[in-house]
Amino acid sequence: MRQSFRMAAATAAATVGVMVSASSASASPTVGWQAVSTNANWHCTNYADLLTQPGMNMKTCIVRNASQDAQAVLVIQNNTGRAIDINNSDTQSRVVFESALGGDVWCASTTLNDGFTRGCFGTTVHVGCRATSSADGRLAVRDPRDGFRSEGTITKGSVASTC
Repeated sequence: MRQSFRMAAATAAATVGVMVSASSASASPTVGWQAVSTNANWHCTNYADLLTQPGMNMKTCIVRNASQDAQAVLVIQNNTGRAIDINNSDTQSRVVFESALGGDVWCASTTLNDGFTRGCFGTTVHVGCRATSSADGRLAVRDPRDGFRSEGTITKGSVASTC
């Protein structure tokens, strides 16, 4: 009886540990894709081709304003000649930026038509008079014609403070 109780307690503790770690990983909000209009506040990588989907371009940007707030944006551009599904059954697109401050987001599933550019905007966070952390943008896509799935990640280095 005592051994059964210990095993049940150990199982319950392990289950709680798994639940806590799973909830913190999924705590970031999911946001929709928006039109993108850049200005001098945008600090971006160059576009990179998603190697397995030629014409599907991605870049990661950090947008920093005069109030010392910042956010990361995953920008995607479809020049493939066909519509591409964003996200696939295995992986979801994501922006990781200033995680301790709540800047991370998951990017909603959508279909991006040929010729369109859209951004997945991370949460705006106050970074103060310090350099930002780097920002990671992960893009997951699926070609609806054949179901082929691919993904890529691109990192934008930190952006210095202006104060």
